[in-house]
Amino acid sequence: MKSLNFLIGKGEVLTSPIDGNSGFFEDKDLETWDSTKERLSPMIDTVILHMKALTPDVCPGDRAVINLNMYPKKIAKSYFPTNFLREFSLESIGSRTVPAEIKNSKNELEPTTTTQYIIAGKRKDFETLSERISQLPEDSKIALDLRRIEKLESRNPEESIVTPERLDKVEYFEVVLHLLPSKTLLVKEKFRNYAETLGIEVFYDKGIEVGNLFFLPIKGKFADIKKLASYVFIRVIRNMPRLRTFPEPCILRQMKLSPFIPDVSPLNNSPGIRVGILDGGIPPEHPIRNLVHEYREMDPEAADSAESIKHGLSTTSAYLFGSIANSQPVPRPYTHVDHIRIIDQNTIHYDNPLQLYDTLNKLHSFFMTAGPQYQFLNLSLGPDVPIQDTEVHSWTAVIDDFLKNGTIFMTIAAGNNGEKTIDSGNERRILVPSDAVNAVTVGAVNKQSDDWKRASYSAVGPGRLSGVVKPDLVCFGGSMEEPFYTLSCDDSFISIPNQGTSYAAPALLRTAAGIKTILGPDITPLAIKALLVHTAEQNEYDKEEVGWGKIQDDMTKIIACNDTQARILYQGKLRPGKYLEAKIPVPLLQLQGNVKLTATFCYACPVDPQDAAAYTQAALEIVFRPSIQKREPTSKRPKSSSFFKKAIYANEKDQREHDGKWETVLHAEKNMRGTSLVKPSFDIHYIAREKGGSASHAGEIPYALVITLEAPKQNNLYNEILQAYPNILIPFEPQIEIPLSI
Repeated sequence: MKSLNFLIGKGEVLTSPIDGNSGFFEDKDLETWDSTKERLSPMIDTVILHMKALTPDVCPGDRAVINLNMYPKKIAKSYFPTNFLREFSLESIGSRTVPAEIKNSKNELEPTTTTQYIIAGKRKDFETLSERISQLPEDSKIALDLRRIEKLESRNPEESIVTPERLDKVEYFEVVLHLLPSKTLLVKEKFRNYAETLGIEVFYDKGIEVGNLFFLPIKGKFADIKKLASYVFIRVIRNMPRLRTFPEPCILRQMKLSPFIPDVSPLNNSPGIRVGILDGGIPPEHPIRNLVHEYREMDPEAADSAESIKHGLSTTSAYLFGSIANSQPVPRPYTHVDHIRIIDQNTIHYDNPLQLYDTLNKLHSFFMTAGPQYQFLNLSLGPDVPIQDTEVHSWTAVIDDFLKNGTIFMTIAAGNNGEKTIDSGNERRILVPSDAVNAVTVGAVNKQSDDWKRASYSAVGPGRLSGVVKPDLVCFGGSMEEPFYTLSCDDSFISIPNQGTSYAAPALLRTAAGIKTILGPDITPLAIKALLVHTAEQNEYDKEEVGWGKIQDDMTKIIACNDTQARILYQGKLRPGKYLEAKIPVPLLQLQGNVKLTATFCYACPVDPQDAAAYTQAALEIVFRPSIQKREPTSKRPKSSSFFKKAIYANEKDQREHDGKWETVLHAEKNMRGTSLVKPSFDIHYIAREKGGSASHAGEIPYALVITLEAPKQNNLYNEILQAYPNILIPFEPQIEIPLSI
């Protein structure tokens, strides 16, 4: 890097509201109305027959539940069957993605997926469906809704039990209930009564309610659990998961430390940056306590666990120092740290079948009390269960709800199950709650040099829809070849070798907090996330292996650029349904030669945990307009050009699976001639949804955009852009001296 040109801020000054195209949805390939009635009629009759056989104790308020599958090409929020549901007093209480088939260009069936809505209503309203549908006019909005529906089917209680072949010898289960906003107490009370008649114990005091889902631990015989599944508002019953086991230290020699830890002080001693490690505690008399601002025990009456103390100390050490290099001074931490003990002797004990809920309740309690005071958090533990495409776990839902405002940068370890065989199905995928879309999931690489690889143990993606690129990023986590060294519990002069995503996650958090320390209070957590993604190196690895790539070890490559580059940061909020033009700054004189434009969007948003098929409540549609001189004859806006690989007329399914329409991170780069860029811009359209359909009370969402313009033949590009926007674009000024060793 020839010159150290710091990140340019205030890009949001170059944004302005614009009028947008509302767009339209054209229904193609829909069957006739007569054909629709003929096809749906026997399905409805079967549904009604099944409902009549249900006993009152499984139908609270005489309500029943059915499944409604949309045609695969009709799953956009604008196709949500609002008119049909309203007309028949029905309500969507959740959704999931299910297998389906679609005809390709050769008129052959090929596998795909579609959205299945879970519909609740009174049995008497379902029973009138056939008669009332037959009387609908063909041109009515209700008839159009019905023509987009592929299938109506009864709820199958057996399908709500996950892997039943593994459950016949266990006693403790997790049950997930759908709740009706207006009848929450009724659903809970009737479930309690029905469970009691079956002799099933329900631990209501440990239940977690997120969105319209209620997560509960229960105890009973499997034969009775199968009967319990008949309760119509049960979404899923599964084996009670265990907590992840802590990674074992590498069997390698320990290493002497220099200098003594108490002599190390943070680069930033101000209380303005607050960092928390959520883990298993640290030893009472350890010298690292000098760097711990606050030590909090979520259960002060519980004793420490020796195993979790080792893990807690190592994760805190990884945040403060990174991997401690041999024969070198211990790096100075960027900040002090708080350690929050959520794992103790009571929760870690294997004889405690409810350890997962005990830990989650401590985590939830922390979020509801002290959590909002933090800007940075790390979690290197969680359930020992890979994510599922059709279900959102309670841990994920709690974390995403907590992070929805985008004010906290939280890292989560992806998991150490990556060495499972490829044919093991889901077993290699990231562990819950690594699918949290508002968090940063961190995988591990095996070494710090340029020839790094994904660490063999590091869990792989993909994530669920709305967070398909998971892990988000990877960072050095150690290997047998090159361990990750952290402090030892029993001797402050000794470091121990480790490997695991447990250490990669806080090490990445260290870099994130370092960016905040250097650039100051004006940079948001979302902007830091965007910068890390923007500058990550993928090294031609697939996204399922390393996400957006490995973060830079050299901090200057993240927050600065050379003379032939300009990196600009935009920060702000987006209003639902509105369009925002973000001008891309270019020099006053025409750019010369080839130019590369790299752009990264990040945003945070509320989620609908009951809607696994429509999890995020926000989407960004981004249109790149390279030249103001090129316009379509009938358009008020300049001609668009592809950037995020989104086809203009792609259907919703393709946008979800390939273009990341509802993803909270968008990242791409494009090479072009400098002469093609004339007052270029991005049009940003924020689309809001709720429960899979249009949102009625959506709020603003925070966003960050980082762009880098690189023109190798433009030797003074950075300064030319600043000169073109005097007193508008302002470089960040380092708040501290950048350390040589980071």
